[in-house]
Amino acid sequence: MHIFFAALFMLSSISKIVDFQDFHLAIKQFGIIINKKVIILCAYLFVISELFISLLFIFFTGHWLTYVSAISIMLTFTIALLRVILDKKKISCYCFGKSKKQTNVHVAVVRNTSIIALLLVTLLFTSPAELNVFENLNIMIAVILFSVITLISKEFLFDQGGSSFESSQ
Repeated sequence: MHIFFAALFMLSSISKIVDFQDFHLAIKQFGIIINKKVIILCAYLFVISELFISLLFIFFTGHWLTYVSAISIMLTFTIALLRVILDKKKISCYCFGKSKKQTNVHVAVVRNTSIIALLLVTLLFTSPAELNVFENLNIMIAVILFSVITLISKEFLFDQGGSSFESSQ
């Protein structure tokens, strides 16, 4: 599961880096933060946090800090999505990069809640792994390659009319 979570957060982080300008505009759509400088600062913090969490899952598997960090950022995104539902806004959340379609916020909340539940269950049943730098570097390279290939594939499918993946965002 730690490789799945590492890949999930790496994919999310890289997709936001690739379209950083659009990502910080997506944060503005939520309407929670108004100040442009604070929005940009938050965008950088989210991207760095997701990248850091991915690396934590690779190098500190099973450590409570890894799971608390991941759950915290997922709760932050979920609370922001719930606020969007309450405010009856339509947004493109940029969860995994650019999308032509607006986010189905209810599906995004269910997705995030499911990820939080998986994180909690995994935390309860995972013991810290021994640090094996060579093996972990191989995992990191595989996770980065997976993320980049997924983004390239998504962009290709996006140019070809979209994918079923983006319709659930």
